[in-house]
Amino acid sequence: MPSVPEAMTDKINANLQPQRTLIITIADYDNREYTYNWVESLKRTNETRFIIFCMDEKMHQHLKHAGYEPQSILISNPWLHGLPKKTQQGSGAHWSDVSSFVIQRLLYFDITVLFAQVDTVWLAPRTREYLRTFLNIRLETHAIFQEAQVDKVYLNTGFFIMRPTEAMKRLLADAVYIQNHRVKEQESEQEALSVALQHMPMDIRYSKISSLDVMHFPNAHSYFTHRLPQSRGVQPYIVHTSYLDPDKKKEILKDHDLWYIDDAYCREIDNQVQQSLESPTIHTDPALANEEN
Repeated sequence: MPSVPEAMTDKINANLQPQRTLIITIADYDNREYTYNWVESLKRTNETRFIIFCMDEKMHQHLKHAGYEPQSILISNPWLHGLPKKTQQGSGAHWSDVSSFVIQRLLYFDITVLFAQVDTVWLAPRTREYLRTFLNIRLETHAIFQEAQVDKVYLNTGFFIMRPTEAMKRLLADAVYIQNHRVKEQESEQEALSVALQHMPMDIRYSKISSLDVMHFPNAHSYFTHRLPQSRGVQPYIVHTSYLDPDKKKEILKDHDLWYIDDAYCREIDNQVQQSLESPTIHTDPALANEEN
């Protein structure tokens, strides 16, 4: 694997939580509003250390102008070496195309990764400690995933916590391999990870993979459609909204008081970023300054 610049590792180390746990997401410019909602909701749970891996320079600059430069890292092409060309920076790749590869890199730094998609809304303090407790009380558990359905048949690869074990490194390597050799070009990296998970033994007596209950960690179906937590008076730790209609998602979050950012402020940052990118000044992430050499 390509070496990692010291400035990048400094950012990662500065945002590590106890037991070398790192909260991360992966974002692109098109999802900037959801990224800021992710950040704001996380901060409301008293978490201030996290890393946002940026898929494009414009997203990285946006975070820099908003004051989140210490928490943002631009994903460079060397980090994605070995993946299909469509996943390379600037080639129209989606964040879901690279999440397994980025997380795998972090596992090799002996980091436990708490990954949440940008359309996750954090609701309860001490969510990270709650998840770490599940890992600590059963050492045989290497990763815990959100459930995708109430019947527990499928796991959701958009929210999970994962230890840096050899088994999990192999799992993510399998996902990358499946992605590279996928038959359907439209299949995402997350679908590749889902396929890789199907190869893991899931018997609760000896499985390395566990799942989170849909009451405390609901997806969009459980929270907005079936209203399972609300019907039983349960306060969830998070709500993952990936199954909502993209054209209606923002308004649904607003209707449920889950939208925390000022739209006008985001547009103001848009203008600042556009002006900075049009200026002759070259903006370089110091964490990547020496990586392309």
